[in-house]
Amino acid sequence: MFNSYLKLSRYYLFWCLVGLTAYLLLKQFPIILDLTHNKQHTLSDTTIGLLQKIESPIHITLCSDNNDKLLETQTLVQLYQQYHTVYFNRKRPQGADKILISIDNKEQEISLLSQHLDEGLLTKTIFETYRKENQWVAFLQGHGEPKPFGDEKTSLGWFAQALKNQGFKAQSLPLYETNVIPDNTQLLVIANPKTELLPKELELISGYIERGNNVLWLSGPDETPSLAPLLTALGLEKLPGTVVDEHGYKMGTPHPAITIIDKYPHHESTQAINEITAFPWASAFKLNKQKNDWQITPILTTHAKTWTEKGTLSGPIQYDREEGEVPGPLTIGYALSQAKKEGGEQKILIIGTPKFLTNSAITNYGNLSLGMMLTNWLSSDNALFNIPYPAVKDLTLQLTPWTGWMLEHGLRWVLPMMILLGLLVHQLRRYTRSMHFSRVIKEQ
Repeated sequence: MFNSYLKLSRYYLFWCLVGLTAYLLLKQFPIILDLTHNKQHTLSDTTIGLLQKIESPIHITLCSDNNDKLLETQTLVQLYQQYHTVYFNRKRPQGADKILISIDNKEQEISLLSQHLDEGLLTKTIFETYRKENQWVAFLQGHGEPKPFGDEKTSLGWFAQALKNQGFKAQSLPLYETNVIPDNTQLLVIANPKTELLPKELELISGYIERGNNVLWLSGPDETPSLAPLLTALGLEKLPGTVVDEHGYKMGTPHPAITIIDKYPHHESTQAINEITAFPWASAFKLNKQKNDWQITPILTTHAKTWTEKGTLSGPIQYDREEGEVPGPLTIGYALSQAKKEGGEQKILIIGTPKFLTNSAITNYGNLSLGMMLTNWLSSDNALFNIPYPAVKDLTLQLTPWTGWMLEHGLRWVLPMMILLGLLVHQLRRYTRSMHFSRVIKEQ
């Protein structure tokens, strides 16, 4: 009888050791199965290929108190950890939720306030951080443009600081002094120059565009006419006057010349924003008849109750058709793109005012978020980020009440109790049988 119990103990001990070994192996070398209909929890080949180009470890830090965002971020990061050395940790700072990505002392952040974290966004940010060596944003200066540095209400200092937080390097560019646009200029910002540009400056800007470089052009109503031929060459024409927004003024804006945008087209530069934005003293544009290779997309369109005011902006303001004023909806922002010969895509954004990014307005509504989205679109290369966004087909699981109860409580409590009860019954039957044989042997 003792030998039988010894054999039984060895039997259970063996299977316990097998189970413990399997648990430790799976914990150290986890096996992840993606059972979704369209493999939405599997990294794309594009992401895997980009990770293979990065030699240094990737550090990802979630700055948030939200446990749902922690679980969401951890789940996504675990997919990346299968193909690369990725260190993940969490901090609980005061302020907005964000993710910090660091590679070789180069850092970039993802704001989680207006963006949903997914593979496309995380991969794009990781690779931009990796290749971020000399991403200079040059602000054209010398013609009455807002200064890129400073705390004055009319300067672009806070916008330049936001660019710096994203890993860019901002610099002033007085072309009349440098006589060249540096080769490491990732983005040229033309912010409503008021005085005439010299012929050499216009030549340098045109050459910069012809070489396939990107431009953020903030062209207000009082911009110098010397840039009009360049605008025409790009396929656009500025409408005379300043956009007046009667609808926004009735909703509470301080001045009718502040235009409110609350709807955006499905375009990469604006698809992530879900806030209203305000554009003080803006210009409107229209397409001209000149044919070119640019793909031109309107991205900022005003409400119907707007027009291009040609008269004074003080006192009573009303639409005057006889003066040639154009009624809304009006387009105050266009995105231009075309394929480059060497691969990739050239991009230009033309917005009807620089004032929405000045220190006095950038913190209003979603202006800062929009400014950063526009800059990120201009600075990224779509040829590198051909990452699929599969349609979600199986996020919802329809269960009957009984099936739901069994999945929630049955697997947690009922099944283990049934297994334990079965083992107890089995042991009781063996004990009863052994006692019966012992009694029979004694009787004999």
